[in-house]
Amino acid sequence: MKRPAAFNNSQLPKRGKKPISIGSCCSGWCSELIAADSLKLCWESEFACDCDANVAKLNGHMHSHKRWFDDVYDRAFMAETCSVDFFMAGFPCQDFSLAGSGAGIAGSSGKVLLQVVTWIKAKQPRSFLLENVQGLYLCHKDVLLWLLKELSDMRDGQGKPVYRVKWTILDCKTHGGIPQSRERVFIAGVKQRHLTGYIEWPQEVPMVPITKFIKGGAKPEGIKFPGLMPTGEGAKQRLTAQLQKMRAEGLDPLSEPYVIDVDGSSIHLQYGLSPCLTRTRCGNGGHWLSWKQRKMTRDEVLLLSGMDPKRVPEGIITDKNLLRIAGNAVPIPLLARVMRSVLTAAGLL
Repeated sequence: MKRPAAFNNSQLPKRGKKPISIGSCCSGWCSELIAADSLKLCWESEFACDCDANVAKLNGHMHSHKRWFDDVYDRAFMAETCSVDFFMAGFPCQDFSLAGSGAGIAGSSGKVLLQVVTWIKAKQPRSFLLENVQGLYLCHKDVLLWLLKELSDMRDGQGKPVYRVKWTILDCKTHGGIPQSRERVFIAGVKQRHLTGYIEWPQEVPMVPITKFIKGGAKPEGIKFPGLMPTGEGAKQRLTAQLQKMRAEGLDPLSEPYVIDVDGSSIHLQYGLSPCLTRTRCGNGGHWLSWKQRKMTRDEVLLLSGMDPKRVPEGIITDKNLLRIAGNAVPIPLLARVMRSVLTAAGLL
């Protein structure tokens, strides 16, 4: 299965007067609404849906949805939601992830995709965007092919295709400009009768240096190699061994910006950018910053997700739960570029 090529993105047209209606499920902190703000769009949130109580609390303070639903399987979600101009679903990834169960669509979380498809078929939004981990392509091509077929084979009363459907894989670091390695599958659909041109996937953009996102003070001084350590004994042992190996290779991890995942069974690191900030890793405080000799702060994790920390109210939920939500979210600058393409193709911009 070949990955579609990227097209050159056109400039953002001026927004119209009528608000763009937006709805979502598996909503998280609703990255699509924050992305819409970054695009300076006029929009309204018709509904959002998420089964996480912490997500619901956070949304109650961040957004003004017309309707909120706690369960995508609830009859009310299907009966009481309306069709919208743009529908977003970052359906659960655990059963599709390379590090997950591998159960795919048969898994307890994987089967949520069936409900997403059912909703799209029933409500037929003007445009939609689905997002999931790269494992959907690498390990579950049968599910990806099924999904693309289900969406592309929808027909109107005259037997004509309802949607133009396109998919690709985009990486936050190359297509969003944020120094986080995060490859994700994106599937976009636009109603044929509203289609104004290609769904043009964003091209690559320069990555902002990670030092622009790390706001802590000066690195610790006077501490002998291997420097400060994480609290967990396993993480401490893994990090010590990795730093010793790097120094033996002539590297200087206490001065250079290496970002190290110390919480897995084996070390994974990147130079000048962060390994993927998953829900689990974010909940554990992000990754280790070798040149700072510490883990990421709350605000740094948010910034590496494209979220302005000032936009997130404090004290509503714990930082641990907030960062877990960040780990599930689509990085906002990348999502904004994809949304611009989809909304333009749908004649909404």
